[in-house]
Amino acid sequence: MSPKAAKKAAPTPPRSIQVGDEVEAKCGKCKDITTHLVLAKIGWKPTRVECKVCSATHEFRSPQAAKRKTATTRSAPTLPPEEHWQAAMKHAKGNARAYDREESYVIGSRIRHPSFGEGVVTDLCSTTVCEVAFESGIKKLLMATRRTAHAG
Repeated sequence: MSPKAAKKAAPTPPRSIQVGDEVEAKCGKCKDITTHLVLAKIGWKPTRVECKVCSATHEFRSPQAAKRKTATTRSAPTLPPEEHWQAAMKHAKGNARAYDREESYVIGSRIRHPSFGEGVVTDLCSTTVCEVAFESGIKKLLMATRRTAHAG
């Protein structure tokens, strides 16, 4: 068996990685795990790599860490937009008001938007932006600050 074939057959122990070797790493530009050329290392760990696909140079991102992060984010259950909207509507307060960005809203307010339909304010992102659950999905809408809001 040639040394090249042996290298591909068994993974190389981390301490034998040298500058100039190829390693698998998460590429931020490609958004995938690709082959990279090791440009720098500290101890046995690569610190700077160059993607063989897009030629981007960046810090080394372990493919195992990338897989773990992806697995945990995907495992979190998310409701389809319609179910999220229905749940929010059950806890909504009062009648729906026509959306007006010159108005101020609180969590639980029901609004009627000309494009998105009826929705419920589910979060206040800032003093001038609210997050609204519509049947088609979550939208961020502008609103007036509480100081300048019209009484309603």
